[in-house]
Amino acid sequence: MSQTQNNLAEGWGSKPVTFSRDWMDLSLLPTNLTEIEKLLRQMPSSRVFVRITSPDLADSNIQRLALEEVPNLVEVLEKGEGTIHLQAIQLDEYLDVYAAFKTAFIEKVAQAVPEFNHSKLISSSVGLFISTPGATAPFHADPEHNFLLQVSGDKTMHSFPPRDFETFPTDAREALAAEKVSILKTYQAKFEDRATILKLSEGDFIYHPPMSPHWVKTGSEGYGLSYTISLVTEDVEQTLLLHKLNRKLRKFGITPSQQGSHPFIDNIKIKSADFSRKIKRKFF
Repeated sequence: MSQTQNNLAEGWGSKPVTFSRDWMDLSLLPTNLTEIEKLLRQMPSSRVFVRITSPDLADSNIQRLALEEVPNLVEVLEKGEGTIHLQAIQLDEYLDVYAAFKTAFIEKVAQAVPEFNHSKLISSSVGLFISTPGATAPFHADPEHNFLLQVSGDKTMHSFPPRDFETFPTDAREALAAEKVSILKTYQAKFEDRATILKLSEGDFIYHPPMSPHWVKTGSEGYGLSYTISLVTEDVEQTLLLHKLNRKLRKFGITPSQQGSHPFIDNIKIKSADFSRKIKRKFF
């Protein structure tokens, strides 16, 4: 097993991992902006998000645009106009090259991580990020296992521990699980002492664990194009079920224990929430 595979197995679910460049051939992924823009404009608006970002990481009020409001997207990116950050999701449903790359990538992950196997994989998808020079992806968290693949330009990610309940409080975790609110309002400059700083240039890629707060800044020399492979596994779904149940308990005036403080109780909650969900799916 290669050092990259060992590092991924060790860091799975707990910490970011930087990969050896020869682990996967990123040149297979599309990089032509004109062709990418054509695809994006054919996709539903619910899967393409455009934001004007703020350099203030504590500012959670991000201005959002429709892609139609940026008719000259390629020109904006190449000239570096403004601070635009574009995200598209589930690209593998629209172009075969993305679906094939995802399949090959998942096979590599399965070879590297003993506890990951296809029976525990619930869903997977390919996404992309395109951003103008200097644009910042705000302080946020994602529930999935994520791989960030840098194919054009450079960027720097500041990643924080997934089990740090000060940078990512319980109520924000529950909001992410129940309402898909990923932008966090909790950033403070003092948190930077806890960050793992990951610099990515063309051909680099990293693994980023679930529920790990982070923010990302694109380099100043040119636009950045990154792809993501997102994996929702059984452990991810169980964590989300726990937070959703805790959210419901609060509405009844019950203050649940913090995730991880009582693993046995957490497990009972997860099983109860899963059983309830199955009943609803079957009869409603």
